[in-house]
Amino acid sequence: MPRYKMPIDRKPSRLLHLTNAWRRSLRFRLMVLALLPALLFPALALILVLWGGSLADQVLLDKVKGDLSIARSHMLHDQDELRRTATSLAQSSRIQGLASGRIGGASLSEVLRSRADTIDAEILVLLAPDGKLLAGSADLSAGTWFPSLSVINASLQARQSMSGIEILDENDMARVSTKLVAEAAIPIVATAHADSQRQGVERRGMFLFATAPMFDDKGGFHGLIVVGRLVNRDAGIVDYVTDLISINGPLVGRVAGTVTIFLGDIRIATSVRKADGQRAVGTILSREVRDAVVVQGDTWLKRAFVVDRWFISGYEPITDFAGKRIGVLYVGIPEQPFVEARWWALSLVVAMLALAILLATLASWRMVRAITVPLQRLGAAMEAVAAGRLETRVGPLGGEDEIARLAEVFDRLLDTIGKQTTALREWGTSLDAKVAARTAELAAANVALNEARDAAESASRSKSAFLANMSHEIRTPMNAIIGLAHLLGRDIADVRQRERLGKISDAAQHLLAIINDILDVSKIEAGHLELEQTPFEFEQVVDRVCTMIGDKAAAKGLELVRDIDPALACVLTGDPLRIGQILLNYAGNALKFTSQGSIVLRARVTEDNEDSVLVRVEVRDTGVGIASDVLPRLFSSFEQADSSTTREFGGTGLGLAINRHLAHMMGGEVGVESEPGRGSVFWFTARLGKSPIAPERRQTHADAGRLRGMRVLVVDDLAEARDVATDLLRLLGMTPSAVADGESGLRAVREADDAGAPFDLVLIDWRMPGLDGMATVDRLRALPLRCPPRFLLVTAYDHALPDVQWRSAGFDAMLAKPVSPSGLLDTLVGLVEPGVAATTEQTVSDLEQRAAEYARGARLLLAEDNPINREVATELLQALGITIDVAGDGAEAVAMASTGGYDLILMDVQMPVMDGLTATRAIRRAATGGSLPIIAMTANAFEDDRQQCLAAGMNDHVAKPVDPARLYETLLHWLPPPSVRATRTEDAAAARPSEQEDGRLLAALAAVPGLESAAGLKVFRGNAERYRQLLQKFGDGHQDDAERIRAACQAGERDAARHLAHALKGAAAAVAAVSVQRAAAALEAWARAGDEAPFEPLVMALEAEFAAFVLALDQLPPPPET
Repeated sequence: MPRYKMPIDRKPSRLLHLTNAWRRSLRFRLMVLALLPALLFPALALILVLWGGSLADQVLLDKVKGDLSIARSHMLHDQDELRRTATSLAQSSRIQGLASGRIGGASLSEVLRSRADTIDAEILVLLAPDGKLLAGSADLSAGTWFPSLSVINASLQARQSMSGIEILDENDMARVSTKLVAEAAIPIVATAHADSQRQGVERRGMFLFATAPMFDDKGGFHGLIVVGRLVNRDAGIVDYVTDLISINGPLVGRVAGTVTIFLGDIRIATSVRKADGQRAVGTILSREVRDAVVVQGDTWLKRAFVVDRWFISGYEPITDFAGKRIGVLYVGIPEQPFVEARWWALSLVVAMLALAILLATLASWRMVRAITVPLQRLGAAMEAVAAGRLETRVGPLGGEDEIARLAEVFDRLLDTIGKQTTALREWGTSLDAKVAARTAELAAANVALNEARDAAESASRSKSAFLANMSHEIRTPMNAIIGLAHLLGRDIADVRQRERLGKISDAAQHLLAIINDILDVSKIEAGHLELEQTPFEFEQVVDRVCTMIGDKAAAKGLELVRDIDPALACVLTGDPLRIGQILLNYAGNALKFTSQGSIVLRARVTEDNEDSVLVRVEVRDTGVGIASDVLPRLFSSFEQADSSTTREFGGTGLGLAINRHLAHMMGGEVGVESEPGRGSVFWFTARLGKSPIAPERRQTHADAGRLRGMRVLVVDDLAEARDVATDLLRLLGMTPSAVADGESGLRAVREADDAGAPFDLVLIDWRMPGLDGMATVDRLRALPLRCPPRFLLVTAYDHALPDVQWRSAGFDAMLAKPVSPSGLLDTLVGLVEPGVAATTEQTVSDLEQRAAEYARGARLLLAEDNPINREVATELLQALGITIDVAGDGAEAVAMASTGGYDLILMDVQMPVMDGLTATRAIRRAATGGSLPIIAMTANAFEDDRQQCLAAGMNDHVAKPVDPARLYETLLHWLPPPSVRATRTEDAAAARPSEQEDGRLLAALAAVPGLESAAGLKVFRGNAERYRQLLQKFGDGHQDDAERIRAACQAGERDAARHLAHALKGAAAAVAAVSVQRAAAALEAWARAGDEAPFEPLVMALEAEFAAFVLALDQLPPPPET
């Protein structure tokens, strides 16, 4: 039986109808808005009811809270009244006379019972100072103890009037008065909302007690008046407060409040009445209220069911004199009158609101019709116009309101549209022509813009290529100049010739510095300058700069001062080369512009964070200074302080601009402070990281223990030098003093010796005004001192002062400026401990000696096409005792490296036949070149060039012009140890074939067609077996090259074919296979020319030459057995 599917109802829903009506009809929206007050009325009424009820409840709770305060105040007032009554009785002359026996008649107990009835008190007694009963209304006999109560005990002890609430149990009340037990007893009455299981009688009594001390005529404490009033069933207390808190209002009439006093949770006094009209004494407090008020001590303000009705209730704890919670004070208002009044008021407000909404709705309806009818006419006219009936008009609407004016304006608009339609059509025709013209202009502008962009990019590439080529071309002859000057300097003994050679070296180094500045500016502009982040010691950077400019400063008669913050005696992380570059540029400028005085290099830590420090470095000189109008542009490129045609000082004006960029890259700033004739201060800041590496500790001579506590006098005319020296001496634990001239030094030494605290050491500058160092020490030696000190000459001109001269003058030692911590420590320890050698900085000659000892006997391959550069490098390396083999191009280097036996290769990059990068890759692919150190030695100084060398497989990079110290350091780092080199040499010698076998192989190689074996053997230094092995590798490695070249040519990939032919040509040239080389060169030329000549004959010629070559190799004698 087929299944029946019910049809789907496609009728739109009622909600969709309403939505469409709201969206499409302004009339509908206005009608909804007009009826909206009526629709919102129930919600408003509900909100009003809820808000009004909540507000009324809060008002009633606030009223009950205030009533609770009134009840509490009244109870305190009753206690105060009772205390005043007790005080009055204690001061009564009659009672005092009866108590002392001065007055006869009635007994004191009778008087007290009478007074008790008068003041409505159940207890009125006089107690002795020890608490025993003297007289009173109690049933106790005189001399017996009255019940111990806190208020009585406190009053007896303090002898002051007091009051408070106390609880007496059944036994205590029985001792005082038997009738009190009956009066206080309250049967417990169970109610529905309380503990219905509770039964029995509450037999405790709550009393208001008041005490007052009684004193005799002489002020002696005679006894204590005690007044007690029972609260149980005391209607007077609660009724009085009930009258105070009752309400009499227009809506609720008179509403009587209720007050209750609970003992524990039992009502003992209350104005609350049960249904039978009786007071609800003995009823129980609910468990919830009891736990909150009696147990926890909280004030409870809520709606509560009390006995048989709902009350707005307030409860708070009652405490006895000792502060213990013993009961509850209750105040309440019946809820029913207020509920009825609230509903009556709300009904009245709702009725008024409904009437107002009805009237507003009727008025809104009339207004809606006054708006919608004209709008309907206006809408109908618009729809007609939209349909094309432009003659349609709205016409007068019979009013002067906004809609009528809108209709009038709409009619005028239609008139205007009719007039402009014709003009618009004519204008549209002309606009099409203008748009076409503007589009053509924009297209032409885009073409010009693209051409300009391409030209700019091409210019940028050309600039980079030009700078790289120029750098290489300039550095190549510079390498020859500097290298040959260094080599000549070791052989020339004539002083004059050595000075001229030194000038050549200085000029070359100056030219090299200019080249480096130009390259740095180019890197900065291209955004390719990067900083290293390596650990270094800041003091070593400053010491290196001082060493570089020290001789020049001394030659000009300038004093160089080094002032380094002790906080910088740690390992930092940054780029020490760039920091040294900035500092050297500043120091070089100071040296250039200063003819007399001093140059101070100062470094301070200005900000010390957890992981970094901000260092401020400044170079202060006493030179010519700089004019204020020049200062703002000093750090711009190509700007100089003296740019006139007659300027005295040279320079490119790039150094300071480079400094500014470098400082910004290191998170710092640069600046200058200067005045003409008063010198300059150039400074920069750099943020450097802190390294966890500990600084390299130099010899400390047991922490210079022998120096600690020694008294030292510094004699120096330069204030900065004195400050630096005294600071360093304090760091060594010594006690320094300082004076500015020789005369003051003489006076200080004489006074110290006379005072019995002589100086142990005197540091004296050589060149000072007045008495110089020599004259000062001569006069000091002549003084009749009891404890003569030792004398240390401190000078910036040590190169001009022979040892014999300063020793004969009376000095014990000499220290060169600028003074460094290590130099000062070594010199001072050398004086105190002559057997301890002083530490010295490593010079180039020292480094050369170390390199010679380590590298002697090593065998290196030098790949260099420039004859002068080969000569320089060969001389430098042979001076170390290294055996050098030279390759003139990359292909030759690959062939020679394959023979093995080399400890290191120095590889130029730009060479004919095969460049250094390609040669390095080929050597790395060979079995013998995997671990062989290859060092790039090139004039390409850009960082990109260095990265290309490393990516090709080179281990390191030495830039030209070659710095001998840098070359020696590189050899020390990369050369294998002598023991490894010796083992390798022995293995190579053992593997060499016999002379007879070598002779047969040489003859066979000479017979191979297309092979110039003599040239190949020359490359391999006559090792025929190694040459044969390389030829076999060539044959095996390139047997498929011809087929791959044919496939590339057939696919039209001329560039791929040219690269393959070029690589084969280079490999064939490396092994001297000239016939294969010529055939590959012909194919390379065809691919480069791009003509339409057929390629197949050329490929076939290559295949024939290669096949003949391989066939001849197969006929060679087999290798010797090992």
